Amino acid sequence: MPGTPCIFLPHWKAYQTELAKMIAARKEAGISNQSRIVSGKYYNGGYVTIVQGERSKIMVISGYPQGVDTEGYTLVSAGTTENPNYAFYKETNPAKDITVYVEANEQPLYLYAWTDNDSPLTDGYPGTLLTKKRQVGDKVFYYMTLKADRLNFLLNKGGDATKTDDVRGITSDVFYTYNNRKATDNTAQYENEPVMGEVNLLTFSNSETVAFFESPASWGKAACWAWDSHSNYTGGNWPGQQCEYIGKAANGNKIWKWTCNTTGVPAMIMFNDGVATGIQTSEEYTFINGGYYTMTEMIGTGSNLDNLFEREFKENVKSTLCLPFNIGPTEAAQLNGKIYQLTGASNGVFIFKSCNSVEAFKPYVFIANRTAKCLIPFRGKAVLSGNAIPATIGDYTFAGTMDKVKKVSTAETSYFIYTAANGSFVKANTNGGVVIPAYRCYFQTKSDAVAPSKMEIINESTGLSTLSLYNDDNIYTLNGVCLGKRSALPNLPMGIYIYKGKKILI
Repeated sequence: MPGTPCIFLPHWKAYQTELAKMIAARKEAGISNQSRIVSGKYYNGGYVTIVQGERSKIMVISGYPQGVDTEGYTLVSAGTTENPNYAFYKETNPAKDITVYVEANEQPLYLYAWTDNDSPLTDGYPGTLLTKKRQVGDKVFYYMTLKADRLNFLLNKGGDATKTDDVRGITSDVFYTYNNRKATDNTAQYENEPVMGEVNLLTFSNSETVAFFESPASWGKAACWAWDSHSNYTGGNWPGQQCEYIGKAANGNKIWKWTCNTTGVPAMIMFNDGVATGIQTSEEYTFINGGYYTMTEMIGTGSNLDNLFEREFKENVKSTLCLPFNIGPTEAAQLNGKIYQLTGASNGVFIFKSCNSVEAFKPYVFIANRTAKCLIPFRGKAVLSGNAIPATIGDYTFAGTMDKVKKVSTAETSYFIYTAANGSFVKANTNGGVVIPAYRCYFQTKSDAVAPSKMEIINESTGLSTLSLYNDDNIYTLNGVCLGKRSALPNLPMGIYIYKGKKILI
């Protein structure tokens, strides 16, 4: 879905009642092979896809995800009580969504929208500050989704002096560019481009001293007060330095960014409502660069882009990789290495085949052609926000990370990391576990499954394969078939074979 459905006859005979329900709901919603996927998210245990049809939306839940919000949808079909491996929902009271995209080349930028009967769809004039971003094709756009069958809007930078003429009669998603009080319609250029996902707002680099703060939704501004035993880093006069509003949290609270404008790093930090006489303040916190704070606690950190782009890859060494952006086939040449995706796993052996692109949030193995910081050419790309999407085959899972995580093996589940230095798998113990840096990958199995032992790399162009373990003493054909130990060489016919990752001629 969307696609063009194809059903095998045995499946139709076995599940005719449930399939008929889903087909009818799909037709009712007006889903076609041209319908747009408005949301595709991985949740813990499964995937949730929402597709916008001509008349309403369909939500499909695959696997066993937890915490999925189905409010506003009616169940059409689901798996059994014993195996609830899917659910199919239709929108209960369809309301048309219209998304206005504006190329993110100006800041600040406001959108003011209203219906034909002059009912506002945004905040009062000058409108709602555009902060949410999505990548569309190779461009980054602000966007705002409004519920209306037909709407009108204008753009501005905060007042009449910068506002555009009215754009009227919008009935579907549109793409515009703002430039010098002019709104230019670029819908024809971008309406068929893929919408790749949300742009991560919580990013920083080692050259910055920053903090992120989530305030109550009612706050109109926020200020930061940062200090140590010797200095104040926010001007020295209460309420301190005003923060930059950057967007909304999922719970509706506002997110602000503080950037230090002086030399040095504070020891302590707190936030307030930005009013000199105000009394609304957060707790006092130890300062962590890139920290994400609320009124009562620090709940995490933003994404340090230097950890992503400044990573050095060693020549001809297998490294795991999970990126928060896509790399297309043309761009992939800039990686200066080869990308491999998981295609098979059994009896402790993982099979990876070469591919020519990278999908955001999916796990890969990467082998650099030379020692270098291979991701530097992509530093200008928009970093997307989302969850890593694991690849599972049978009892084995290969999964990436978007943040630094700790994995601890249990009686039911074992976790492994691949160590590039000596080409082996290391199991996380049941006490301290193992810490996996952001943008890397790990392996997961059921504890009673055969432990990971080999990584087979297959190059599509040559058919050659190599094994990750240096102590592997087996002989292989060019197609990766094991012929036994090296001692079997004298009994083999003349030809070319693979031994310890290299071709040998006998």
